[in-house]
Amino acid sequence: MKLVKKLRVRFGEIDEAGIVYYPRFFHYYHQLFEDFFYDYLQLAYHEVLNDKNYGLPCVEIQASFKKPLSYGTSCSISLEIEQIGRKSIIWKYEIVLDATQDIAAEARITTVGVQMKTFQSTEVPDFLRPKLEAFQKATGQIEI
Repeated sequence: MKLVKKLRVRFGEIDEAGIVYYPRFFHYYHQLFEDFFYDYLQLAYHEVLNDKNYGLPCVEIQASFKKPLSYGTSCSISLEIEQIGRKSIIWKYEIVLDATQDIAAEARITTVGVQMKTFQSTEVPDFLRPKLEAFQKATGQIEI
């Protein structure tokens, strides 16, 4: 399954060169990650962190930047789950330009489950695993 959200580049997101500054892409990816929890899983990510004592910090990023994004650019950002391990999850992100359907950027981000109070690694919990696996196995896309 693919979760897709429209994105328009804002003035405050560009740098002196007039394009999106590369760390902003990671901010876009994390925003969609949070939206996935809120809008698809129906779980408030801050409650997962605070009440359920479970977090998913990033431990590895592979990213490529193919086309610049400039002020006013309209694009779509998507999230897929590539792999669910015992303790880790690999998330795949893609930003596609609406005008041309060209891929502007893509990333694979590996997160590892931790107990928030101790930062000890922990298995993907039972309240989350079935929902993640169902999303991963489903076909099609959902726009939020």
